[in-house]
Amino acid sequence: MFPLMRFSLSKKERLCSDKEISELFAKGKRFSFTVKGNTLQCVYLVNMSDVAVSEPLSSPAPLFAPSRIFISVPKRNLKRAVDRNRVKRLIREGYRLQKNMLSLCNTRFNIAFVYQGSANVPFGDVRSMIKSFFDKILSNETRS
Repeated sequence: MFPLMRFSLSKKERLCSDKEISELFAKGKRFSFTVKGNTLQCVYLVNMSDVAVSEPLSSPAPLFAPSRIFISVPKRNLKRAVDRNRVKRLIREGYRLQKNMLSLCNTRFNIAFVYQGSANVPFGDVRSMIKSFFDKILSNETRS
């Protein structure tokens, strides 16, 4: 079914470069998913750069370049830092548990998740929005 993969979220899987983040928002494809009034905007771009992943040879996970993510929860929507951090944690966890779906298409993506809801969201809703996003990415990229 899915290849053997770790369910961790390492530093290599986080999008930190300002240049790559602005390129992602300028050229990326956008999708929005709404569940119970909470919206998660997802932007993705196929990453064409050849970045080698240096993993130890004894690693049980296959050697592949992971997709990288960027998560944003604007202060305008959630005023308290505690609420913003909770939503970011939920998005990271939802991505971490479902990222193995992206390994099916053997393509590396840069992904941004921008939460646009005004209230805390249950984890089940976040997970369903991320799963819908991955299904949409896979259907778009397998058609191309």
